[in-house]
Amino acid sequence: MDPREDELAKPEEVLAGDDKVSGEALKLLADGLPLPGLGDAGRKSLTSLGFPDVGTLLSGFSSDLLKGTIESNQNDRDKKGDEKPQTAFKSEKPTAAELELLKTVAKPEQIERLKAEINKLGQDPRDVVLAVAKDKNTRVIGLGEWHVTPNGLRTLAEIMMGDFKKNGITHLAVEMDKDDQKLLDLFAKGDKTAAKKISGKYGGLQEDSLRMMAEAARNGISLVAVDGKSKKAVEDDKTVDNKTEEDKKKTEKDEKEELQFRDEQMSKNIDRILQSDPKARVLFVVGAAHLEKHDKSEGKSAGTLLKEKGHAVVTFGAHMAAESTYFTTPEITKNISKAVAVETSKTTELKDFPATVNADGPKVGKTDFAIFFPENSALKIAEQAHGKESPKILPELESLTKVLLKRGNTAETEVLVERTLNIAKKAYGEQSKEVADLYARLARESQGEKTAQLYVKSMQIRETLDGGKPAPEYLQTAGFVVQLSISDGKIKDAARYFNRAAEHALKDKNTTKEEASTFLELSSSLAQKVLKSGDLKTYETVLQHQLELKTKFAITPVFDEHRLLANALARENPKQAEKHFEAALVAAGSSNEKLFNTRQGFAKFLEDQNRLTDAEKYRRANLELSDKNRNFFSANTDLARNLERQNKDTEAGQLYREAMKKWEQGATASTFTEGETDAAFLTSYAAFLKRTGNNEEATKVEDNGKFIQLMKSAERSYKNATNKDETLKQFEQAMVLWEKGASNKKQGELFLKVYADFLESIEKTEHAKQVRAKSK
Repeated sequence: MDPREDELAKPEEVLAGDDKVSGEALKLLADGLPLPGLGDAGRKSLTSLGFPDVGTLLSGFSSDLLKGTIESNQNDRDKKGDEKPQTAFKSEKPTAAELELLKTVAKPEQIERLKAEINKLGQDPRDVVLAVAKDKNTRVIGLGEWHVTPNGLRTLAEIMMGDFKKNGITHLAVEMDKDDQKLLDLFAKGDKTAAKKISGKYGGLQEDSLRMMAEAARNGISLVAVDGKSKKAVEDDKTVDNKTEEDKKKTEKDEKEELQFRDEQMSKNIDRILQSDPKARVLFVVGAAHLEKHDKSEGKSAGTLLKEKGHAVVTFGAHMAAESTYFTTPEITKNISKAVAVETSKTTELKDFPATVNADGPKVGKTDFAIFFPENSALKIAEQAHGKESPKILPELESLTKVLLKRGNTAETEVLVERTLNIAKKAYGEQSKEVADLYARLARESQGEKTAQLYVKSMQIRETLDGGKPAPEYLQTAGFVVQLSISDGKIKDAARYFNRAAEHALKDKNTTKEEASTFLELSSSLAQKVLKSGDLKTYETVLQHQLELKTKFAITPVFDEHRLLANALARENPKQAEKHFEAALVAAGSSNEKLFNTRQGFAKFLEDQNRLTDAEKYRRANLELSDKNRNFFSANTDLARNLERQNKDTEAGQLYREAMKKWEQGATASTFTEGETDAAFLTSYAAFLKRTGNNEEATKVEDNGKFIQLMKSAERSYKNATNKDETLKQFEQAMVLWEKGASNKKQGELFLKVYADFLESIEKTEHAKQVRAKSK
């Protein structure tokens, strides 16, 4: 019960009829207390005695008014054993860092006076905010925050939500567009999808904001989206992709106009709530700028507009040494030992002090109260409310731990990680889903080896849940572990974690296609890394698991796994290899390249087993396909060699001659820098001609092959800037063969051009001119 209600409990002492006021009542009114039920005659009598009209009292605020309530709140906590008040600063002396940071803002003696003022006037923020909430005449409590996390103001609001409800707060107004009210309603009902959409859409509504909002909904406080954009801003958002970089930069005037429009929208939407229900009272959590008193040139904030509409509004501005690189308070408050609330109108030094390190920036006194939060304030407030070992402080503890993990693995971070995990283990059990989730969340924010350690712990716990079945996020966690192990060069560990996770996923009926796909993406490079390490057995196992996962969850393509497994099993398990070759052909679909390469590999596999007739089928299919995929010379050569081994020289010779005719006409399977296929064809044909007794023609064909090899080697040496003398020698040897006619027209022209370029690069200009002239 409000202590002031005891003082008003004897109506005969307070009000006698409608026009008599007791001395005690006069004292309360002098302290700024509006008396409910006071009639017109009573108001007139008070005015005649020099007291302000009761209506004007609603827009003001006096710390004396709350003195008894604040003391009562603190006494209640003292009885419960809560921490007693202490001075905000342990030392009045400014630190070297303060002096350096504030040398353009304040003098050392100002800093000392400022600290002394905060120590003298500072109250526990919970007491002050609760006292305001208990004043039934206050229709709007404005909590002005900075959009950073962890955030002491959000934590303060969250732990006080039950008190707000108990003392008549009916609505929580938040800085969301009113068009998203339906989304907010779903969130209030516990819809997790809505929570994700809100956090994705509104960067300022971070995890601690969502917890605060959820706690309000749990206490029966209505969540209301009160913000709104102008039509121009909405159109700008829609067309932003079509704008130039210059267009995207809003002018300062545009930004001010949009800010003013939003403030007007927020004040109108809150006013509508208050007008529709006389009992409605609103907790308004919003960016501090929307509550501050502005200069005329800056427009009017939502808080100011609500006061002008006749509503009793009390505003709080947060000034926090946030656990980020973005400090929003005078730097002196980094050394503050506890959160304190100060009524700005009662201050001298503080009222006009800059709210940032910019001397020309906003001033602290622009809200009714300033709340100063120290570093780690969210955690400290949660500890004060719930105790240092309570699982209720885990959100704040985890938020701070994540911030420090991002900064690096310091000794302080290690202590926080262990503390966070120990509290969670004690609350939920060491092998619980909650602890596994915590390990994974901490891992995402950590660096180096610590990341892998945390992910592995999460993975190990998840394996024990639900009888060994994969728990939610198990595969994703395992994927991260595999990825990290690969990055650290621990390929065996990566393969072990992958195989273990894959086996779990294949057994579990609850594993989704999306989870399996993400897992496979995270571990996509694993098989090749294992192959490179030389561990063929593990390589086969990894490929097999990849294939089984893709098959089970209908994840395409599975072509690569079949083809790679076929090649891997070719020697050890030919029967299984053949099955995978056949499956790869099916999985290749209509891709000419995949079909050609698979048939090529399959045919070689069959030829190695001396199954020449079976292989011939795939060689002929590739020759037929080769005109479409530019692999004619390799397909022709492969089939000719197969026929040679079957003693079908007549048909083999016919294939070689057809290919040679095409080559002489300028056809080529490759560019000048990649002549292996052409050279291989010519070498094979030359060997065939020798074996069949046509030595003269064999020599000519052989020279063509040598020419390609020489020009390819010379060109590579030239591009790589290797030994110039050796490169020149290779070009000269190739030139001799070219003069004998050992090239087709296309490759001859390419050779002369590159040869001339090389000669110019070594300053043999005349010789280069002679070579270029030959190409004409």
